[in-house]
Amino acid sequence: MAKRYADALGDVTLTLCRLRVGHAELRARIERRGSLTHLADTNVREAAELDRADFADLCVETGDRTPAEIAREVAERWLRAAR
Repeated sequence: MAKRYADALGDVTLTLCRLRVGHAELRARIERRGSLTHLADTNVREAAELDRADFADLCVETGDRTPAEIAREVAERWLRAAR
């Protein structure tokens, strides 16, 4: 699927970044959100499948971190990879 998106963009470089969290924290986030909680098991199973896949150029752990910290790491790792 990622290739399809990249092909649709034409002559640009696309970097795929997966934001990941542990399964227990994923389940807790879904429960805290309070929306679509009946899909928690499905989401955890799909996350496990993504954990086994190697589709992203970057994979960043998000547990116990602020959005600013995560964004900073994504930017730093992207810049290092682009060099």
